[in-house]
Amino acid sequence: MTIRKQLLNKYINKSSLFEFHRIREIPRLFIYLIIALLVNSTVNINCGGGSIWQDAINNFEYLYERGDFIESKKAAEYALELARETKKNTKSRLVESYINLGMADISIQNLESGEKSLYKALEILDSKKGENHRLYAVCNFHIGHVHSLKGDIPKAMQYLNSARQYFLENKDLQSDDYAKLLEIIAQIHFSISDYNGSEKHYRESLNIREKFILDKQNSLAQCSNNLAAVLRIKGELKESEHYTKNALEIWERIFSSEHKNVGIGLNNLGVIYKHQGRYEEAEATLSKALFINEKCLGANHIDLAPDYNNMAQLMHSKGNYTPAESYYQKAINILMQDEEGYRFEIGQIFANRGELHFSTGNYKKALDCFSDAIDQISFSNVEQKSAILKSMANRRKQIEEILSYDFDNK
Repeated sequence: MTIRKQLLNKYINKSSLFEFHRIREIPRLFIYLIIALLVNSTVNINCGGGSIWQDAINNFEYLYERGDFIESKKAAEYALELARETKKNTKSRLVESYINLGMADISIQNLESGEKSLYKALEILDSKKGENHRLYAVCNFHIGHVHSLKGDIPKAMQYLNSARQYFLENKDLQSDDYAKLLEIIAQIHFSISDYNGSEKHYRESLNIREKFILDKQNSLAQCSNNLAAVLRIKGELKESEHYTKNALEIWERIFSSEHKNVGIGLNNLGVIYKHQGRYEEAEATLSKALFINEKCLGANHIDLAPDYNNMAQLMHSKGNYTPAESYYQKAINILMQDEEGYRFEIGQIFANRGELHFSTGNYKKALDCFSDAIDQISFSNVEQKSAILKSMANRRKQIEEILSYDFDNK
């Protein structure tokens, strides 16, 4: 018996549970960064009349800032139609309208359509031979955002650096556009696990928003929430809690206590409480978040998977293994609706289930879960997966050693 305990203690708690510390912007999952890029690309063009077109642009900006992306696309399409009919400042209006349409499409996951609109705007700008340089900068950083979402980081940085150069040279460092540019760069640093770089750029953006862009409260809350998520990953839980609560206060004030963004913020706060060992507060907070998100999103929505995974991890940490298993299974069932798109996340949840079964002494099930986890992640489209696969393979080997050990003859 002593040998058995020594062997099991050798391998216990060698692997932490996976909380999906990887940015996945389209669709938005697991880290709960609000990465929908609620950019109001305000160009401030003197249109000389055209109040109907300007009203359409204003309506787009209002809807987009609130996160009503489908409606904002309709507003952008209407503004584009009006721009095509106008006879004054036509090119400038067309460019802004195409940029806005591109932004809306990106936010509802139509990357190809969004990219097409942005390159159309750039084509019009090129034909003007250097006029409206600010429009070039705005268009460039949105194109850079598209390439970052498609995984082409070098090309993304090429466009982002070009845009940033304009803002630096013209000392235009207090605008919403510049703040959003910094946030896109922060997200790229996050995607390559450079959390210090991500934190630096989020802090710079947040400082700009708090001092100079007070009319865009939703964007301010999002930036605060994003910074909180980075700090949480770095283990700076007290400060992460502070910024998460700041975001929640804004969302509850400008929306309602049961808005989808409040659900996201509460989920993040519950995870922080779990890390702090405040399990009762964590359970109450995560339960409220789950109630809001189920109500806003509907049953079996793909974005509920992280909620179930987080609740499962909490139950696991508390030793409530039966509900933990149920929540893990719910998360897997939801993601299996699009298995090809979510193999990486499915693999992480299988690994979490493996740790759960290890905790209960069911090593055969634990081994099966880690085998499933490795299979899913191996076939995922995530490029940086070698480290996690190595970790899981080591864990599987440890469990195989336990299962193969002949305790009766020792």
